[in-house]
Amino acid sequence: MRPRVGVLVLVATAGVAAAASFPNPPARAAVSVPAQERGQDTTRAALRRLMAQKVARAELILRGLAQGDLKAVQRAADELVQIAAQANWSVDPREGRFAVHEAEFQRRAAQLAKFARDSDVHASYYQFLQVMLSCFDCHEESRPPHRR
Repeated sequence: MRPRVGVLVLVATAGVAAAASFPNPPARAAVSVPAQERGQDTTRAALRRLMAQKVARAELILRGLAQGDLKAVQRAADELVQIAAQANWSVDPREGRFAVHEAEFQRRAAQLAKFARDSDVHASYYQFLQVMLSCFDCHEESRPPHRR
């Protein structure tokens, strides 16, 4: 079991680094977007808010896994899927690639919620790592070439 804790610590460290680039939202920030931003909002500011909400939910998932609270993991993973569904990547000419990454992220987050709902802690650990890897894959591709 020790290696799993080490992996979670590694992911926690990476999550903190990712969170540092976004405003620090409350731990249970509302998933809903204000009325003027519902639907297919194309502003970068709205996407930044959604990304900050994703980071907050990832932190809740990590905390839930560390504490063995799979109900909290399931709730936060379900919220991740809802948040991801709100993103509209038409603000970037590479939107097609982002949409593919977003769909993969949603699929993996939904699978995490299912494993947590089924009380499968080991599958939940693994799937959380897959969710995080999908984040890293998308962010790696979205960086300007000089920052890779």
